[in-house]
Amino acid sequence: MERIKLGIDLDGTLADTEAKLLRVLERRYGIKVTPEDIWGPESGRTFSGTAGIARHFNLTYEQVKDAFVEAWRDYRDIQLVDESIPRIMRKAQRDYEVCIVTASYGSRENIEAWLRLNEIPYDRFIQVKSPAEKMKAGMDVQVDDSGSVAKLFGDNNAACVLLSQRWNMADQPSLKEQPTVRIVNGWDEVSGMLESGSVKKLIRKGAHGSSVELLVRQ
Repeated sequence: MERIKLGIDLDGTLADTEAKLLRVLERRYGIKVTPEDIWGPESGRTFSGTAGIARHFNLTYEQVKDAFVEAWRDYRDIQLVDESIPRIMRKAQRDYEVCIVTASYGSRENIEAWLRLNEIPYDRFIQVKSPAEKMKAGMDVQVDDSGSVAKLFGDNNAACVLLSQRWNMADQPSLKEQPTVRIVNGWDEVSGMLESGSVKKLIRKGAHGSSVELLVRQ
């Protein structure tokens, strides 16, 4: 039986790359801050993405992009967002075709080595050139940490699960109005949606769910 195509983002969703990126920026440009300094509750800052980070630190887009590349070059010290991710994804493979769908600047070789190191199972690896291209990956639902990606999916009546992170807090109020977007507060809630059938209901609400309409009703 054909499984539902479950797209899962990498940076900020599976891989906790923010701390590693800041270490690279400190080493290269003398910028010394912690994630809490930038995105903590007292900071009042909600920017995200390469362009947002570049603007905040008065760097060029290419400088931040190169820092991401370096962060992934030595991938071994990049931590999981949640230690339960490998277990959750193993269970998800029973009912879903689990696809890594990422616009990361890391090389495919290094990213897949990191996935193996952390024993994260998946069926397909899809690396796109920009976050907007995730819409073209053919997923029935996307799990992501980007508020702009969630908005894009919602605006196109496609299913998206937004993992709440410090950098997407400002996007959340408007995204709550999107019927095909669900905001979750951690991987335990992602797991609950996958197991309870809530993801299938979310797909059914969207136009992109039509291709799996018969499947999700079973």
